[in-house]
Amino acid sequence: MFHRGAITVGHCEAKDIGLDINPRAMKDANKEQFERYRKALPNLVYTNGVDFRFYKQGQLTRDISIAISSWAYSRSPISSPHWRTSCATSAPSACRPSPRPNDWPR
Repeated sequence: MFHRGAITVGHCEAKDIGLDINPRAMKDANKEQFERYRKALPNLVYTNGVDFRFYKQGQLTRDISIAISSWAYSRSPISSPHWRTSCATSAPSACRPSPRPNDWPR
């Protein structure tokens, strides 16, 4: 919950990384829970840690991603060599993500 002083101003539901939080992709209990929260909570942030969906009065107001979701490429961010960085032999300040392969969805 998010508070301003003693007043609750919003709620956040965090799902597992890699779980698609698009309502069209949800099934069963996840979909039912999402619909309950969306209808009942006036300010809702729904996230899987990578993708964030912001709802106000039940309506989607913003949808952002801070990285390419694991389901969009390989269903597992760890299994993809493109998620690795060049940090193994570098100083932390020299770490850079691996280049984006040409076959990634845009």
